[in-house]
Amino acid sequence: MNRNRERQSNPLIGLLDTLPVTIQTLALPDPRFTSLTFPRFRPYLTEPKYGERDVKAVGMMAGSIPIGLALMGRPFTQTPFFDPITLERYHQYQQPPASPAPEDDAADDHAKRDHRRLLSLFIHKQWRRRGLGRDLLKAAEQVAFEQGSRCLTVQYSGKTKQKQALESLLEHCGWEAPQLHSQRLSGPANWYLKAEQTWPKLMPFLRRHGFETTPWLERTAEDNSAIEALVVIGEVETLLAPRQAFDQHCVPDLSFAIRRRGELVGWIIGEEIDQVEGVLYHTGYVKPALRNRGWLIGGMLETGHRQSALMGPETTSWYETVGDNPAMRRLMDERVSTFAFSIDPRWGSRKALNATTLRS
Repeated sequence: MNRNRERQSNPLIGLLDTLPVTIQTLALPDPRFTSLTFPRFRPYLTEPKYGERDVKAVGMMAGSIPIGLALMGRPFTQTPFFDPITLERYHQYQQPPASPAPEDDAADDHAKRDHRRLLSLFIHKQWRRRGLGRDLLKAAEQVAFEQGSRCLTVQYSGKTKQKQALESLLEHCGWEAPQLHSQRLSGPANWYLKAEQTWPKLMPFLRRHGFETTPWLERTAEDNSAIEALVVIGEVETLLAPRQAFDQHCVPDLSFAIRRRGELVGWIIGEEIDQVEGVLYHTGYVKPALRNRGWLIGGMLETGHRQSALMGPETTSWYETVGDNPAMRRLMDERVSTFAFSIDPRWGSRKALNATTLRS
């Protein structure tokens, strides 16, 4: 329906068209704009503990009516977390080492300011198709740049209804072409029942070859040295390397080391998701020599056993891998997805912020 027909069918449209549209940086908290972002991000607009250091918000008003919102947070340097991660948890991942040198503090703070993530961009449905989304995004880019950021990124679900519209907007505003950022697999925790019926020989085979698991938090000093050695020789991809924060946030009964006759050869880390009754297994690793022998699948089956017993068989299991891990994506697509799972490809784009790009 074109604008003239909308005005004829709804007199309110004509009244709205007379209101002046303004854009401004918001002083948080500002609950007027909560309806213009995802529920998981609304606390950033309502709770005083979140400030401008954590989140930048750019609001669009028609007269005194909020009609648009761009919300920007600090970047998540670690892919494996489900979007509802709180910014407190993110800060803990970003803490510098104990007793850092002064220049390390400065570098850490600069890295945080240099890069912002676009968390959400909303225009009220009655105000769409007027170019306001472009105006709001351009204003958000300018605010991020003026605050010291030199790059703005975005991540979004391949299943979102607005995917095509968002990608068209990003292209129009000079963002890079979207790339596959990560892939998420979700389903009921009891998926292992069907899987073990399909692969009845897998777990007996693994156990004959020394497969066992031990609690992640009960690692020994020798285990930690072995992990460090794997990282040093390049057998552990950067995003799969254990971090101190894993110990702080993991579900102890759902996070474990994978062993072969006692030797630590892998790990799976699970964290609870606040917004749904389930667990995100964001990091799963086994040594390269074992990857074609079913060891990681064996670990995933173990998560199903444990989560079903601990939280219930119908709770949700989430598994995630980065977009440039084709082997794990194939495992998800070809081996695991058949067991009542849903696959969600996650896409990402970015834009460098400088005087030239901001004019585009």
